[in-house]
Amino acid sequence: MKTRLLFCCLIGMILLTGCGTSKGKVRSNLVIDTAHSMSMRIKTGSLTSKGMVLVVENLIQDDNIVIVGGVDDDYHLEYQSGGKWYYVESLIEEYYVALLGKYYKDTIEQQINWETRYGTLSDGKYRLVKAFTEEKREDGKSVTQKEKFWLAVEFEIE
Repeated sequence: MKTRLLFCCLIGMILLTGCGTSKGKVRSNLVIDTAHSMSMRIKTGSLTSKGMVLVVENLIQDDNIVIVGGVDDDYHLEYQSGGKWYYVESLIEEYYVALLGKYYKDTIEQQINWETRYGTLSDGKYRLVKAFTEEKREDGKSVTQKEKFWLAVEFEIE
């Protein structure tokens, strides 16, 4: 009887802790837009295991189209394993960067320091993913259409 009870408790603990999914192994299914009129790159010589300088360039030459940086999911990191992308687990629950709601015209450099949010990255292949919204405006004022898209920049920590 005690053995049966112990066995049931053990199975219950395994089910409660979630067998089958490793901590930090949440797969990303985001579709990265590679054909948009925006680009992101890492400023030469700025990449470390703690951060980078991100260069975001708006190539759109239309005053009725405005690009706004993502508000809630401004950026996140993913790592590659077995040819698939997974979210890097955040060390804190909520995190916002200084350029939330930033309008992107021409080229902007943004200092990204992920040490507080993710810690120091170990060796591996990563990508920084950033959300944007393209707002089409009538006469440069009222928004007539919105489209959210994601851009990514891949990098390797060695």
